[in-house]
Amino acid sequence: ASLDTHRQWQDELTSTAKTLHWLGLLVLGIIVLASIALVVFASRAALETTREVLEVLYLVGARDKFIAGQVEQRFFKAGFKAGLVGVLGGLATFGVLYFAGYAGGAPGLASALQELLAVPISSSYLDYVWFALVPIVATLICLLTARIATVRILASIF
Repeated sequence: ASLDTHRQWQDELTSTAKTLHWLGLLVLGIIVLASIALVVFASRAALETTREVLEVLYLVGARDKFIAGQVEQRFFKAGFKAGLVGVLGGLATFGVLYFAGYAGGAPGLASALQELLAVPISSSYLDYVWFALVPIVATLICLLTARIATVRILASIF
C-alpha cells in the first residue's frame, strides 16, 4: 500500500496561485499608471487647445484654482463614465466566460464563475464591493491627476 498526499501538486498550485496574484496586481498597477499618463496628456492637450481662452480668463482675473476646477469637472465626469464602462465590461466578460464554460465543457471554469457571480450577496458581499469601487477609484484617479497636472501646466504656461 502507498499513501499519496498530493503535497507536491498542492505546493505547485499554491505557488502558481501566488504568482498569478502578483501578476494581477502588476497589471493593475500598469493600468493605473497608464490612466494617470493619459489624463496628464489629455489635460495638457485641453489647455493647449484653449490657450487663447485661458489668456482672456487671466486678463479678467481668473486664478489657476478656478481654471483647474473647470478642467477637474470635465475629467470627473469622464473618469466616472470610464469606471462604469470598465465595470460593465468586466461583468460582461465574466458572463461570456460563464456561459462559454458551460458550452465548451469546462465545468471547473463554469462553477468558479458561478461562485463568483451567482453567490448570494449575504455570503460574499466583499466581491461585489470590489466591483462597486472601480468607478469610484477611476474617478478619483482622474480627478486628482487632472487637478495636479492642470495646476502644474498653468504654472509653467503663465
